[in-house]
Amino acid sequence: DKVVFIAGASRGIGRAMAEAFVREGARVAITGRTEAALEEARDALAAAAGREAVAAVAGDMTRSADIARALEATEARLGPI
Repeated sequence: DKVVFIAGASRGIGRAMAEAFVREGARVAITGRTEAALEEARDALAAAAGREAVAAVAGDMTRSADIARALEATEARLGPI
């Protein structure tokens, strides 16, 4: 079981990476600054992989406090990265 953490995954290349990892069977944590876009991406990924395989954490990954919170939430929900 692999856990993947992807910053900026609510759209674009980050979202495409998340979709690819989900197709390969990984559990995926996605982050983004825009909560609505992040929720939409989470729902789409969860439809493909199941809700238990996807975690979404809103935040600005240029801020160390947000990074620490996102990593902690990811490991609490999906296990070690």
